[in-house]
Amino acid sequence: MQKAAPQEEKLPENSERPAQKLLPFLQEKADFHQSRINTINEKIAVRSDKIARNEAKIEQLSAKADRLEDKNAMLKATMGRFPGIRQIIEANERKIKEIREEKIPNRQNRISGHQDKITQLSKKRDMISHKLNRVIALSDTIKSFSIGANKERRAVFTDAMHRLKQATTDCLNDKKNSLEEKRALLYEAYSKPETSAVDKIQLQSKINSVSGKIETLENKLQKISRQAAVPVKQDAGITETQMQAAETQLNAMVEQENAPIPNMAESVITEDSNYLRNTEMAMEDDYNSIDGIINNGRKEEPESYSATEPVSQNSYSEQSGKINPEFYQSLSKEDRKIEVMLPRQAEKVMEQLTGAGIAFSAVVRQNGKTAVTVDKKNTEILKSMMQSAFQEMKQESKAVRHQLGDDHAEAHEEQKVTESQSVKSINPDYFKSLTRENRSIHVETVAVGKKVMDQLEEKGVAYSAVERRNHSVAITVSKADEQVYQQISGAVKAERAAQYVNPDFYKALPKEQRATQRMSQKQAESTMQKLDQKGIAYSAVLHGEKSAVTVEKKHTAAAFMSRASLKREAQRISSKGNREQSPSRKQGLEQ
Repeated sequence: MQKAAPQEEKLPENSERPAQKLLPFLQEKADFHQSRINTINEKIAVRSDKIARNEAKIEQLSAKADRLEDKNAMLKATMGRFPGIRQIIEANERKIKEIREEKIPNRQNRISGHQDKITQLSKKRDMISHKLNRVIALSDTIKSFSIGANKERRAVFTDAMHRLKQATTDCLNDKKNSLEEKRALLYEAYSKPETSAVDKIQLQSKINSVSGKIETLENKLQKISRQAAVPVKQDAGITETQMQAAETQLNAMVEQENAPIPNMAESVITEDSNYLRNTEMAMEDDYNSIDGIINNGRKEEPESYSATEPVSQNSYSEQSGKINPEFYQSLSKEDRKIEVMLPRQAEKVMEQLTGAGIAFSAVVRQNGKTAVTVDKKNTEILKSMMQSAFQEMKQESKAVRHQLGDDHAEAHEEQKVTESQSVKSINPDYFKSLTRENRSIHVETVAVGKKVMDQLEEKGVAYSAVERRNHSVAITVSKADEQVYQQISGAVKAERAAQYVNPDFYKALPKEQRATQRMSQKQAESTMQKLDQKGIAYSAVLHGEKSAVTVEKKHTAAAFMSRASLKREAQRISSKGNREQSPSRKQGLEQ
């Protein structure tokens, strides 16, 4: 008795699949790319024929020159003493010289020109072929949605997605290579001695623009490379989830008029992986088993609240130690600036970002390093903070060696590692008493976390907390108290925010033309008043003792006093305050 064939899942009709509307457009694009490739092949064939004809002509000219040389040799040996024969020999020598030194080199130059053109055409053909492959793979991905047989549908989809990732990677590399060639030409023009200072400024602006585009492409390639690192053998449910994510994304793209094909391809490749990860995290028994296979076994339950507890199910990386993942998701791929650094440096940078009121997101990677993400418009500020944090770490290291001596420095570092491995927790029993669905987990810096916990205690809100290995604090409250937590957290962060004055001037000013001086907030406000009186443009950050004022370098002398002058001014203000206080003391004694 034969077993009944398994009933195939009933798929929606094509009318219910908006993505199917893209197929005619993609077919038209594929035909267009193919016609361009055919045209280029014809041009290459014409150039190849010209090369063959020139090579044949060179052989004819060489043979003619050889015959003339043989003829001259014979004439010289037999009748060279006659004047008329000598004239014939001289004419032949002129012809030989013309052939050897002019006609053959001209033909060789033509061949070289045709070969260069063929190289350019071949490169252009390869780039168009990559675009054609991307269109075909995207079309095959859409076609796989309407295949009735589950196994065949998954196989076709998996193959199409693999080809789509490869073709998209090739297209991005083509763009990157073109931009790198353009940047190399700009650098060459910049380095020429005859280039004026004005032209160098314009060239530097172009170089910065091209470098920014290259960096964006590198980020895209890196992200696609991470998405491609999916297990070869994966559960059928995972593949179905990927298909659902891809179709959902393409359906959304249909609603956008004139959506570019590169955007479609990149969106399908990156977004389906995020959707897949979220689905797996929702179904997986163990969050340490996010590996592409749903519910593949549960590991041992941790005895206490661990630093690896997931912060949010909207994970955007393979690690679970995250800070403000919602901010990361709110930024478009083009607006994200990601810097990877050591945990200690990241801690200092995050404290500076929080103090400056700059929104950021952070995640601890598997290699132990921390990736910090900010809006791209804050790139220069982030780099400046990274440099400042690095210098502070160097000073701390020197201080350790000075106090303990070089022989004890290594032991000191080992002690720091041991201390960092110990995890401190508050109210772990409360954390265990909450179900996973009823937990609201937030990760804050240590400074913010302490203030938040103090206010939670004042309001009588129950919470649990754990100090993480990346020098942050994870605070857990119940879902019912989430709104109260958000209000307290927002108020604490608002207290630490810095005030920015004329930030657009700072961003518009090239880095090499900035002159920044740190000072107290009072000194900064006084400096700003003087600059307003003098009509000098400036930008400032007012943040207590960490305030700073920035002007154009040519106005440095007019804007800032020397450090010695600043010291004298501080002493004058201090002594003035003491004199104002002294009469009150005397009056108190007389009374």
